[in-house]
Amino acid sequence: MTNDEAAEREQLTKAQAARGRDQVLVGRRAFRNFADQFRTAFPDIGFDFEEEFTDGEWVSTRYLMHGTFLSTLLGVLPNGNAFKVRGIDTFRVVDGRVTEIFASFDTLGQMRQLGIVRA
Repeated sequence: MTNDEAAEREQLTKAQAARGRDQVLVGRRAFRNFADQFRTAFPDIGFDFEEEFTDGEWVSTRYLMHGTFLSTLLGVLPNGNAFKVRGIDTFRVVDGRVTEIFASFDTLGQMRQLGIVRA
């Protein structure tokens, strides 16, 4: 399921996304806004899904995420650099609906590849 599909079709009660340590997005609208900002900054963003695990109402997906920095994100100007980092998202599915998302990817690696922080 893509972030867009989750935001459009599912009722999200809590979504933790990689916007900083312990920062939590609550609700479908907040999650959608974050996803829209990310897609605007990286319009060619893609995910190569590597593995998926399930345990009851929990689903985890490991992936390789890649894209090119082409639009401002959180006040940082784009530079056209590309990135490729690994991540894992864990979804809680209750009664066929995604109710929680815990997303984690190598943000430091991403920032280094984009030239935002020094290696």
